[in-house]
Amino acid sequence: MDSSWLIDDAVLSLLSTRQRLAQSVRGLRTEIAEVSRVRASFLCIDAIDSTLRHVCGLDTEHYRPDSVSTALETPCHRYWLEQMNTNTQNSVPLHPETYADAVVILQACAASRAARPLLPHSTALASALGYKIWQSMHLQGLAATQDLPVDPCAHLMYKKRARVDYSRHPVVAAAAEHMGDGASPLALLAMLVSTDVEHRIIPPKLCTHILTLLEKATAPDAAEPARQEASTFLMRVLDPQLHSLAASALGAADKPDLSFISAAGSCKGITGYNMQEVSSFCLEQALKLGGENRVG
Repeated sequence: MDSSWLIDDAVLSLLSTRQRLAQSVRGLRTEIAEVSRVRASFLCIDAIDSTLRHVCGLDTEHYRPDSVSTALETPCHRYWLEQMNTNTQNSVPLHPETYADAVVILQACAASRAARPLLPHSTALASALGYKIWQSMHLQGLAATQDLPVDPCAHLMYKKRARVDYSRHPVVAAAAEHMGDGASPLALLAMLVSTDVEHRIIPPKLCTHILTLLEKATAPDAAEPARQEASTFLMRVLDPQLHSLAASALGAADKPDLSFISAAGSCKGITGYNMQEVSSFCLEQALKLGGENRVG
């Protein structure tokens, strides 16, 4: 087997960066300003691992069982970084130096993803399972001595070593049974909204409200009022660039426009939301809670 891929300069550079980031997120942090840096570091580690999976051929169509899985593995790291940098309502803003460092790392990841997979094909392993195991061994071997094992799949919680499987999210799983491939935009939107809570773009209650509306609107027996309510709210609270995805998630359009992900970094960043509407939602929830407390 040709071993030249093992000394590829781009791969070695990513591995060195990965180890630096992994070491930087170890231990306890006492300064609140460190929160955004750590968040950006884990984002970059995840982006590097996604690139390493590509290098080892583990993100090819052969191993994606359906369009939902494909949608959930869409690289969104630059979009997420721009969200964090654009969100001025966050009490812990992203430091300019942290942002600039992350941009360089994500650009290096994008360059490596644009190249062909470097791991050579093995004709000695006939079965798909055997070949996948062979690829996985190489993937983990790349960072065998590092503090964090390489993420073997998308959406891994590094500290807990547990995967968040959005394909089994109740909203997605229920819709996939009757929507088939049409559920992939719904899966992507559910994943993005859930991740936005982790990145402190939106509060958990807004995420829950959106997912509840989506669940009702995409149920097999969904009535038109439920679909209209979900559509009206999503068009109000989401950034216009995400309206196409929302319409596709609700089954009102076919292929969504995902340029807000693919063009992230080359144009003005967005949070993905109308932040005035997000603030209004939070205020309404606070007033409602206050009223319930007074009644109680």
